[in-house]
Amino acid sequence: MAIAYMESIRGYNYMTMGKLAEEFKYCAPTIRKRVDEIEEEIRKGRYIPQAIIRGSDVRVNVYVFIDYMRYRDMLRDKNARKEVPPFTGETARRIADICGYFQHPVTMDEVMEEYREESIRTMMEERGGAGIGKMQGMRRRLQNR
Repeated sequence: MAIAYMESIRGYNYMTMGKLAEEFKYCAPTIRKRVDEIEEEIRKGRYIPQAIIRGSDVRVNVYVFIDYMRYRDMLRDKNARKEVPPFTGETARRIADICGYFQHPVTMDEVMEEYREESIRTMMEERGGAGIGKMQGMRRRLQNR
């Protein structure tokens, strides 16, 4: 399996509430509510005070936000809360790895698969949409090559 290139995904650990809404597909009021809930968790000691930075705009640590959304239902239940693993630096690093914050090798197989998918989509659009069934059949034939 040959590596085509290294994809280097970089980002900031903090996002504004507007950017969080855009990235995670939530409406602004929901994000504001979740940030208030995270602030409550900061008061309870789950997250460090720097998880939310207030200035001209509010910036939220993305890893804290992801962790909170993952365990939100359990954190809100007083009994289930006891079973939630603590948020540590290692937790944040695992989330960063999953998010692709670090480098990722992209193989030729991945490049070719992406090219095939795009070719099929373009061909279907040119033909006026041949239907899902035909597209899935074409995809299977390409995978069997």
